[in-house]
Amino acid sequence: MKNLVSIIIPITDLENYTKSISNLNLQSYSEMEIVCIINNSKIESKDIDSIIENKSDNTLILENEFEEEETAWNYGLKNSNGKYILFLTENSIIEKEDFIKDAMEALDGSDLDLVFYPIQAEEKRENDNEKSNAKYDKIYLNNDNKLSSINNVLNNFIFNHEDILEVIFEIPSICINKIFKKSFLEENNISFNEDSEFSSILFYYETVLKAKRMAYLKKNSIKLLKDQSKDLNSKDNCLSSEYFETILEIKENLKELSIFNQYKKHFYKKFIPHIFYQFYLIDEDKKEEGFNLIKKYLPRIINEDEENQLDFNAQNVLNDFKADKYYGNLMNEDLKALFESDEIKSFTIRHYKKLERLYDVEEEINLSVVMPVFNSEEYLNECLDSILNQTLDNIEIICIDDRSTDNSLDILKGYAEKYDNIKVFRNDENKGAGFTRNRGLSYINGKYFAFMDSDDFLDETAYEKVLDLVKSNDLDFAMFQLINYNDDTGEVYTESYYDIKCLGDDYTEKVFNHKDTIDVDGMFKISVSPCNKIYKRSFIEEIDARFKEGITFEDNIFFFKIFLKAERVSFYKEHLYYRRRRNDSVMGSYNKNNVNVILISSMAVDLFQEEGYYDLYKENLLNFKINACRNRLNQTDDEHKPYFYKIMHEDFVKQIDYTFERRLNEIYYKRDFKKVLTKKNFTFYRDVLKYSEYDEFNEVQKLRNKSNKLNKENKALKKDSKKLKNDAEKAKKDNKKLKNEMKTVKSTKGWIKYKNKNIYNRLFKK
Repeated sequence: MKNLVSIIIPITDLENYTKSISNLNLQSYSEMEIVCIINNSKIESKDIDSIIENKSDNTLILENEFEEEETAWNYGLKNSNGKYILFLTENSIIEKEDFIKDAMEALDGSDLDLVFYPIQAEEKRENDNEKSNAKYDKIYLNNDNKLSSINNVLNNFIFNHEDILEVIFEIPSICINKIFKKSFLEENNISFNEDSEFSSILFYYETVLKAKRMAYLKKNSIKLLKDQSKDLNSKDNCLSSEYFETILEIKENLKELSIFNQYKKHFYKKFIPHIFYQFYLIDEDKKEEGFNLIKKYLPRIINEDEENQLDFNAQNVLNDFKADKYYGNLMNEDLKALFESDEIKSFTIRHYKKLERLYDVEEEINLSVVMPVFNSEEYLNECLDSILNQTLDNIEIICIDDRSTDNSLDILKGYAEKYDNIKVFRNDENKGAGFTRNRGLSYINGKYFAFMDSDDFLDETAYEKVLDLVKSNDLDFAMFQLINYNDDTGEVYTESYYDIKCLGDDYTEKVFNHKDTIDVDGMFKISVSPCNKIYKRSFIEEIDARFKEGITFEDNIFFFKIFLKAERVSFYKEHLYYRRRRNDSVMGSYNKNNVNVILISSMAVDLFQEEGYYDLYKENLLNFKINACRNRLNQTDDEHKPYFYKIMHEDFVKQIDYTFERRLNEIYYKRDFKKVLTKKNFTFYRDVLKYSEYDEFNEVQKLRNKSNKLNKENKALKKDSKKLKNDAEKAKKDNKKLKNEMKTVKSTKGWIKYKNKNIYNRLFKK
């Protein structure tokens, strides 16, 4: 058959054989040869005979004894008949029915040596049966995120190793995410080195470097139930002689192909920090052994004339190793600096940036994140890293420094130099969060965006999960839960408000709007924080939603407006945002700025009126206003209470001014306040209107509190008195009952005496 593809699978378990065959037979492509190499040292002969007897016509059964998959793959490669080769593990699952068909069309139609595609690895947790996704859904890229040298790949479907020069050492070095032309492997004498622990890695570099025509099938993927492939990008320690020999062999391959000088800088940028990182990972009791291995192999890996190719930190550490400066537990400062640097961090999977899709000239930004920054140097690294480490790729981060007086701006600039997706701006003067967020909105390029506070941090899956909900339901915005993080203790704890408890399972991942939440009082119980939401940019621009500037509590008005205007909203019920609670934060201090809650609450009342929703929400709205003012007055320190009260009194008086305009609109706030406020709120509201000075108001409150206390005490005394009276009545009844019982006893006793006397007379006196 012209386009026969041989799928080679090592089999060590009968159940895995059945799953693999069943899965592959679902493929829509018919010209397949399934080559199963049965490990006859692990599967009994009778089971092998049964497999052979019941196999399909397209299945080739081979027996071989092997310890490693690579041995089985080699054996299958020699005995296969296909034009193309796909190596799989027995745990591989192909979910898409057209997977082979799509790959064959790309391979044969374009005369390719190989194609490669994403992989999803899914592993079972050790302690339960739940599955956790460890995604390999894109090609990993190092933290530099500089893609200038792969423009040819982005512009053209077909490429070779020279087109991916900067990232070739960051692509996962495994074979199961590729389909090869068999003649390409044979002509170049490429097979797995069965003597090497890292044979798949060597196989990867040999094929990718020798292939003249490659393509990336970004829409295809294979799922592994358990990823067993070794990869030097893994953070698991692999410091050994064989590890160093593998690096040396890769270097020799580059030299044999006369391309080492071309790749030299990227080769060292990949492997030298990785060597030091492996040294960092090993246990302290093995450090000396690891140190000696590095001293032995580094001179062979790096020639003296090549040392200038190293990164600065790597060069410093290399010099320390050459000078024998490692002394047991005393790690030198250069080593410490390196282990804390981005060069080292780039070798953990969660710090890898993903390669841009190879089909597109310029990949679309998935999400823009707007982050105001003010004096956050202590938390800024953690905050930015939590965005950079998101499982969602192509995130644009817009940072606006609001004239910080600490090192925040320098930290931002440092990140911007390393990451192309971070943009840094600075206000001319300190403007506050409202102005700064509004400014950030003018820079966003994504169709969707989010806000982030510079002292908080995210769950790494936050944006991927919620954006998927937004896109799949065409939402105006989606909300998710926040969780508090105590900066002093590291404790995390929940609050009903940030859990958005009012929206339970009936609203989770379902589409609704504000009218659907009236029964649960959603408008005033949902967290107004702008940071636990992802927004559709076109919706926000259409309604012209902006934050009030120069004032705190500005997020209330923004939230009320978007919630009133949105037609399609949903709720993702999971804690994905960590809200740092610290003593020096703006929301953590109660001072003169608290007066802004008065102005904001009045703006909220006006907003509902302007949007035509006042009558629908006036009961909850007016109680919200009074509650906000009353609570903030209580929380404000004594020094600022008179000022707060003065502004509040003026606001209340102004609110009930029954102007001509309000008469036309039939708004009579004085009547409405009296009609809808709770008893406690109405008493507070009435007292504020009555007394223009805080001292008078405070004395009245003290007297009222004292009166309330006395009333409570009086009620308690009355209750006690009533209880005593009841007890006395009960005692009286009990006494009467006792007397009756005594009479009964006495009467019974006399009757018994009488009866006894009669009996005696009858028996003895006759």
